[in-house]
Amino acid sequence: MGIDDLFGNAPKGNSLANSRKDDLNGRKAVLIGDAMTSGVTLSASTHACYAAGAAQIFILVLARADKTP
Repeated sequence: MGIDDLFGNAPKGNSLANSRKDDLNGRKAVLIGDAMTSGVTLSASTHACYAAGAAQIFILVLARADKTP
């Protein structure tokens, strides 16, 4: 499966509840993950935060998958 396939299958549920959208409006946000493989989930989460009005997003991960064969 290529990277384009992964992004096509990105989690569609990454959105913020309507009652919480104002919490990010104009604010900075930090997304924290334990590991990042393709980055698809973090990308979808970042898009959801920006769609909710976040001004800036920071991403922190503990580990990154090695993509070398």
